[in-house]
Amino acid sequence: MGLDSREATPCLVRRIAFAAAETRSDERASIVLKQIGGNQVSDSTVARIVLQLGTELAAVRDQEVEGQTLTQSPAAPPELAVVQCDGGRIRTREAGRGLGVHGAAWRETKNACLLRMTHKTFAEDPQPELPAAFCDPAHVAEIAEMAAPPPLPELAAAEPDPPAAKPWRPKRLVRTCLSSLTNSDTFGAQMQREAAGRRFFEAAFQAFLGDGLPWNWSIWKQHFKKFIPILDFIHVLAYLYAAALTMHRDFGVAWACYLEMAGLLAGACGGSDRPAASVAHRTRR
Repeated sequence: MGLDSREATPCLVRRIAFAAAETRSDERASIVLKQIGGNQVSDSTVARIVLQLGTELAAVRDQEVEGQTLTQSPAAPPELAVVQCDGGRIRTREAGRGLGVHGAAWRETKNACLLRMTHKTFAEDPQPELPAAFCDPAHVAEIAEMAAPPPLPELAAAEPDPPAAKPWRPKRLVRTCLSSLTNSDTFGAQMQREAAGRRFFEAAFQAFLGDGLPWNWSIWKQHFKKFIPILDFIHVLAYLYAAALTMHRDFGVAWACYLEMAGLLAGACGGSDRPAASVAHRTRR
């Protein structure tokens, strides 16, 4: 029958894992499995199998065998290797307490994204001006997680930059994501192991992107010191926008102040002496 120790076929296990990953709860995954695949699987079974899979995958991830390489390790290093990390929040509960929610709490997640990208160099900054997306008051307010600005005619959104006008942008070839509830020391080692398996440390151009969280830069210092450190452009813009609103009560004056500061920042981020940085700092736009 092809059954394994989970009393489910490998095909059903894959379906359960996919449904659990794409829905917001074990109960919803159970409904999807029944309605779409015709599989009668209880939500408790979904939870049990997902926990088993996660435990097995974590054990494989954490194996430290000398000379170990990833089975999907590429034949050649990337032109441009970009490593990003950030923290998030997730609701958790104590395990092994039976039905119901016990010991509910918010915990920080550690998240990383490793990007294999194309790369070009330029004698001058390929986009010295602030992108149109960051000249749109409503969009900037959303980025800063602040109230929408008043609808003033003179503050109409700028026309978006046509894609054809930006051939300099690096193209993402492969993306690998990591997430964990572990501490930053352990997570940094996981990031380094994943980057090594994908030959990131052999790349000619390397960039490390993070926001202002201290542990981001502890990981950079300990594991990715040779990568060019880049502060997340989005976070800086949010602070500039908030600062402009704090300094000026009139929104029109505050917006002009923001545009001036953001324009100066965009110009400072480029530079022919650091071509990888001038490209990579825009990868999240």
